[in-house]
Amino acid sequence: MSCDTAALDAEILALESKFMDLQCRETEARRLLGFVLEQKNTVERELSALKYRRYPIKWLPPELLTEIFLHFVNWSEEEVIHPPRNLVFHKGPVILSHVCHQWRELALSTSALWSLICVRKSEPARAFFTRSNQVPIDIIGTEPFPLSEGAFPLASARSDIRKSSSRWRSVIWSGTNFLEFLLELINHESPFPHLETLSLARDGTARGIPDAQSLVRPTIDALSRLSYLHLHGVAPSELPPVYFPALCTINLDFSKESWHFGHRGLRLSNLLPLLHRSQNLEQLFMEAVPLIDVYVEVGSGASGDCDIPPGSRFAKLQVKPIVLPHLRSFKWRLVPPGDMWLLFIYIEMPSLQELHLFLGNRRKQWTQMFEQVLLPSNSPPISGLQTSPVITLAKLEELFVNCRDAESLAALKKIQLPALRKLNMSRDVFSLIESSSPQLPRLESIFHDPRLPHLTSLKLIWFDLDAENTISMLRYMPSLTLLYIESCHGAGEVLCHLSGGSCRNSHVKTQRSWTCPRLTHLILTFCADVKFSCLSAVVQARKAQSMMAASTPESSASTTPARLMKPLKRRALQNPNSPVLSLPTPASPNGSFMPGWNSFGVAKPSSIISVHISGCRRVSKVEAMSLMEEDWGVLDISWAP
Repeated sequence: MSCDTAALDAEILALESKFMDLQCRETEARRLLGFVLEQKNTVERELSALKYRRYPIKWLPPELLTEIFLHFVNWSEEEVIHPPRNLVFHKGPVILSHVCHQWRELALSTSALWSLICVRKSEPARAFFTRSNQVPIDIIGTEPFPLSEGAFPLASARSDIRKSSSRWRSVIWSGTNFLEFLLELINHESPFPHLETLSLARDGTARGIPDAQSLVRPTIDALSRLSYLHLHGVAPSELPPVYFPALCTINLDFSKESWHFGHRGLRLSNLLPLLHRSQNLEQLFMEAVPLIDVYVEVGSGASGDCDIPPGSRFAKLQVKPIVLPHLRSFKWRLVPPGDMWLLFIYIEMPSLQELHLFLGNRRKQWTQMFEQVLLPSNSPPISGLQTSPVITLAKLEELFVNCRDAESLAALKKIQLPALRKLNMSRDVFSLIESSSPQLPRLESIFHDPRLPHLTSLKLIWFDLDAENTISMLRYMPSLTLLYIESCHGAGEVLCHLSGGSCRNSHVKTQRSWTCPRLTHLILTFCADVKFSCLSAVVQARKAQSMMAASTPESSASTTPARLMKPLKRRALQNPNSPVLSLPTPASPNGSFMPGWNSFGVAKPSSIISVHISGCRRVSKVEAMSLMEEDWGVLDISWAP
């Protein structure tokens, strides 16, 4: 019995020793585990911090994050003016508010994010009106409103828009019924301290609207910040008769024939007052032919002293020309070719630099109506005009002309362009279906003075080029550096002449002078009769002559002896009224002097440094790219099939 007890005690003692050992090891392991867990947590925090720093959007201050949000939801001016027709609400701020809790709070507290409001459905529009608080807003609306569930009730829309009228920054609206409500607000609710963009488009005919003259006159500075105005079927007389000191751009669209004769159509009697009140206007776009219903008085002291009364929506029957001193660009569609010059009598544009003309059919005439009676257009509504007028656009540098037929180009015959640098003439694409490409007339048949000494760029599109007429035209352009020809039959023969010779004499130069001696850039597009032999001859001949001129500067002025000029007789010099002095000279084909024109000068040509070929099937890619070789001297070349 004692042996069993001793054995048990020994076993217990061994187990207790083992337990104590395990307990010590457990304590040590727990201490190690705590250390490991602590290290793990430290590394985890450092890792989280590094990951957080990897995405700056998560740790940026709210002020900077707000600026990023505003940039994300911001629409360009072009997008605001031409929004999608199916726009229901601005999705940008809604997306930001659904990313996370932090972003949602920041988005909902930033009123400027909700400033673009589409008035189309009730719930989104009301939410945007509420969240925008007191910041300036952009309102976009298109009628008719959708008939589906959630469509915006008119009464609710009117209430929200009326309350926010002092916050308008942009109003873009297309429709009929609701548009009349907006016009009423614009004429009664004033001022509009933030309104910069106003675009109103009428899709139908207005009903039950009082005459514009009976509307209450708003304050004089009601639209003092308006900079862009677009009217589509909305007469200028429907706007408040206030001054627009900040207005830079006007876009008028009255392309529908039904608008021409209605009381809300575009007439000179309502157009002239609008322009007179927009003295800082820089751009004018007009897709319309305003009805002539006022007479214009020209003569000494007539211009610059417009007699349109302040606050008047309509001009009197007899007016003086108005002046737009800052107008730089004018684009006019539906132009009546025969009477186009009349507009420049009514409206003087002394600073005009860019002119776009889309000429109508040559038979189209400008309609005149006085006291509701149509008058024949062959009686110009001008008093005080002694002779046939010639309009001088002294600062015009760029002219773009699109015509339906070549005869309508004669509309430019009464316009003088002494500073023209860029000329684009094209045929209307839709008229190509009706007939073949018209032959481009001589320059003398287009312009009052065919000499264009400062012209550097010429584009011809969709014309039939007669070689003799076109070469004669190019000789009036001694400073031309860029020639662009697209889809023109006869371009090959014209190009051939630029080499100084022709295909018939193997491009041997036979003339003393060069046509377009400063030409350096050629662009030929879809010209089926252009051959590589002619193109290479032009490049080679001009490079050879330019290098010869550089090596012999003493003889670069001419290769033949200069012609001796006999002095005038003494009696002719002593009599300033002598008819000899008024005779036309080769330097002045119509008896007038033009600065920069020298018909006796013989200039050596410049090398062609840029050639672009597209759609010319008789010029292969290998041939075109061969012009890049050192012998040719072409620095920039491109080819497309």
